[in-house]
Amino acid sequence: MKNAYIWGWISFSIKEILFRMKIETIFENNRQWIAQKLELDERYFDQLAEGQSPEILYIGCSDSRGSWCFHLA
Repeated sequence: MKNAYIWGWISFSIKEILFRMKIETIFENNRQWIAQKLELDERYFDQLAEGQSPEILYIGCSDSRGSWCFHLA
């Protein structure tokens, strides 16, 4: 099965994933995750940013152990 992911007993293609998951849902899940982090530690993101001064911002994933469904919930 080309371009397919298997998660447990469920198998689906990337096209099906994008069709079923609306971008609004992804952003809403992200807002909820941010709120949860700030509820636990209001300086969470400030502390992550301390000492950081990148010349460019590159967003990507290099850890294949992390499931896409965990990050996009």
